[in-house]
Amino acid sequence: MVIMGHMDIITIICIDGFNVYFPTLILAVCLATYFNVGAKILSILGFPQYLEDDDLVIDYILDGHLIVVREIDRRKRKIHRNKICCKYRETSQI
Repeated sequence: MVIMGHMDIITIICIDGFNVYFPTLILAVCLATYFNVGAKILSILGFPQYLEDDDLVIDYILDGHLIVVREIDRRKRKIHRNKICCKYRETSQI
């Protein structure tokens, strides 16, 4: 009993070994996805910012948030200090 006929119609499929290598490639991609190989390779190469749901990424996000908050506070203090200095200069000149 023949399930499929000849595959000579599609030239890519009729190449020798396609019916062996293509399923093997699909299996390799599925296994790499299952074992999270992409994230491991990215972390080895030094690209932790592309990882998702990782403790390291969460730490980077929190560090970035703290840096932004510190900068905002620093700028507010500078503006407040300038206002106080200006008021002091105005009152000291009288």
